[in-house]
Formats: sequence, structure tokens, C-alpha cells
Amino acid sequence: MAAQIAFPIVLVLRKMGPGAVLAEPLFFPEFARLGPNRAGARTAAHRNLTELIPKLEPSELIRRRRAVAGRELTFTLELPPPRANEAWRDPLTLTFHATTWDHGLADAATESVAGPFGQVHPKEGRYVLARVAELGIEVIAEPGDNLVSLLRSESLAALRRMNLSTGLRPLAFVQTTLGFAVENEPLTVRVPSLKDRALRAASDDQEGKKSLLQQVATLLGKDRDKTYEADDTVNELARALTANPPQSVLLVGPSGVGKTAAVLELARRWHAASRAPIYQTSGARIVA
Repeated sequence: MAAQIAFPIVLVLRKMGPGAVLAEPLFFPEFARLGPNRAGARTAAHRNLTELIPKLEPSELIRRRRAVAGRELTFTLELPPPRANEAWRDPLTLTFHATTWDHGLADAATESVAGPFGQVHPKEGRYVLARVAELGIEVIAEPGDNLVSLLRSESLAALRRMNLSTGLRPLAFVQTTLGFAVENEPLTVRVPSLKDRALRAASDDQEGKKSLLQQVATLLGKDRDKTYEADDTVNELARALTANPPQSVLLVGPSGVGKTAAVLELARRWHAASRAPIYQTSGARIVA
């Protein structure tokens, strides 16, 4: 019998423009939802979470509930102009928004204690993590570290790594957040019991073993939610993938511009038209 649990959700909300609020659940990179306001974006995200969480394995449920209390952190970064740039002569102050949370045992010892592999010091196992929404990077800091200073140095490195610090136009894409909020609210979901999972696994075995591709990848396209304002990118992807010979495609761009949304929309269209399936995977999953 399925058990009803309160699953902790940290929801990151960003106002991207008039009538456009983006909701991103922490630890759920599969999707982000855009709504006309905070309530609309929150409702859409909760609806997808309610469908997704019961399908996750127990190990995934544990991993994705690491943060039970997210906090907002806004910081600025002064970026010097590149050399020989007539349009950009003075240092530019950028504003970034981060979600922070504690990672480790809340009741960790305050004094060194003996462990099976030697002395365990108080700070070991207790860290502060932060995720910068505009850049999609995560930073880990020990309790004694200056988190803001660390965020500034890592954000500067990310801007240079992604070639965003070369001019004013690329920087505009990471300065679109007009409002930022972090909500901590448990979501009531029904999670199948271990017996239900075993019965479902046995049923899957009877229907036939999964192919190697099905074992290391996730089939996309079953989500019926349509992606808007992405027709040009989706059509370009379709033309490249169906060319003769087919071409490989690499999507490059700042976080939040719609790369994942375009791929999901293409998968949705091809799934509805019974065309070639599109799978999602990662290098870590293939190696595992």
C-alpha cells in the first residue's frame, strides 16, 4: 500500500519579466515551470513534482531531500572591463542570487571524537552549500569560510569560463532576474511501498527485460506540456537531426535561456507523431 508522506521541497522563484515567474525546485533538474505569477508557477511545479516523486527510487528520494530549509542570498560582483572595449570602460556591478542550505548532521559533535578511521573534527560533515540561479553553479563552503567571498570568486570564474565577461551583450543574459524568493514547503505525495515496488519490478520482468538504452537513459516526450516561444530552435534541431547524413547538435547558452525546454519540446512533438524516440542520459549514468 502506498504511504502518504510530506516531502520537503525548496522552490526557487525568479521574476524574469512582467507576467513571467520561473519556478525551479532544488534537486529536481528535470524541469522548471514558467507562470504568470508566483502562485501560477508554484502550482505548475507542484503538479509535476506530485507526478515525479512517486516514480523515484528510494535512493533518489533520500538524495533529493538533502535540503529541508533553503535560504535566499543576494550578492554583487564588480567586473572590470575587458581590454580595448570602447563601450565598456568602467567596472560593472553585477547582481546574483543564490539559494543556500546546510548539509550535514544538525547534532554533529562540537568536540573531536574518535572514529573508526581516526579523529573526527567538529567541522567535518557540516557544510554550507549555495547554488547561483543565474549561472547554474554550486559552491560548497566550510562553516569558517566567507561564503560571499567564495561565491564572488566562483561566479567570476564561471563568467570567464563561459565567455560571458567578454562584452556587455553576453552579460545581459545573466542579469534578467527582477525578483527572487525561496519557499520551503513540504509537498504531500503518495509513495509506493517496498512491496508495491517489488510487484511492479516483477511485472516489468514478465513483460520483458529493458534494453541497454532503457537501462542507462530516460525516454523523453511523454510530458504533454507544450513549450512556447521555442519554435525556431526546435525546428533548427529537427532539421539538423533529420539531415542526410544526420548531424550532431550541441546547444550552448547561459542558464535559463531554454536549451532544455527546446529539447523537451522536440521530444514531445516526435513522441506525438510516433517518430524516433529521444532519450536523456549523462556520462555518469552510462559509466555506472
